[in-house]
Amino acid sequence: MKGIFTKYGIMGFIIGIALCFVLDLLGIKNIILRISCLIIIMLIWYWVMMFINKTKNY
Repeated sequence: MKGIFTKYGIMGFIIGIALCFVLDLLGIKNIILRISCLIIIMLIWYWVMMFINKTKNY
């Protein structure tokens, strides 16, 4: 479990930083909106990675 977080956590963190810039460009200045967007995208990213891992194993 820890391996998954370190493997994809770094990538997710980089994507998160990139998304902060994207949200700034879109003009989303509301911090609550920004955090909720980031959390949703991080969860989607995590589930996509879990799905890819599961399909690779079978």
